[in-house]
Amino acid sequence: MLQNNRLENLIVSIGGGHGAGCYETSLHLKESILKMFPNSRIRVLNLDDMKDASTLNYDFTDYDFKSLHRELLKQPTEGDTTGKMKEPICINILCGGYALYDKEIRDASKLKVYLDSDADKRLINLIQTQNITQPKDLSVLLTEYLHHLREESLKYIEPTRVYADLIIPCKNESLASAILLDGINKAVEEMKTPLSLGDQETHNPLTKKTSLLNFEAERIDVQKGRYYDLA
Repeated sequence: MLQNNRLENLIVSIGGGHGAGCYETSLHLKESILKMFPNSRIRVLNLDDMKDASTLNYDFTDYDFKSLHRELLKQPTEGDTTGKMKEPICINILCGGYALYDKEIRDASKLKVYLDSDADKRLINLIQTQNITQPKDLSVLLTEYLHHLREESLKYIEPTRVYADLIIPCKNESLASAILLDGINKAVEEMKTPLSLGDQETHNPLTKKTSLLNFEAERIDVQKGRYYDLA
């Protein structure tokens, strides 16, 4: 049983380039989590919904990471839950290109994931997700992609892959969801494990790391960081 019946915040950050399918994967993951923990509270926070499209700089300054960090750590109120929760867990899924960019948010995340994809695949996904059918709209998107999005991805987003615990090919949402669900299940079980008195005094469920997945043989070093590359 978790201590004092408090809702424990578990943060999962899912990053990837424009059109990598971060939001779609997050929604798929949410559905899977609800099947495993039907009484948990799950929020999907999409970074693409947190920027002002009229004043884009196409870099990290488009986001208020300080406010986002506070929102992720905020304890849910009773009104945020439905019914009496058997699993007092609040799972926040942060998704978007800059999900792995901010250090404070990375440190608070129990699991950090990067969805990998080549540029052509991401462009096709962008066209499909925006339901573009008119030549004029396609021209606008291609101009934005060539002049802004591609450079932004190369300069700011792709470098964050070195911070990921897992790198997963974006072409299979079901595979990504299954792998992530296994890691989340382990994290939740760790949170539910009773602590000794001494451990309780120093325990911080937001930053304590868990051993995720049984892929130790595939672990490799990248720029002094450690992550799993499943691509």
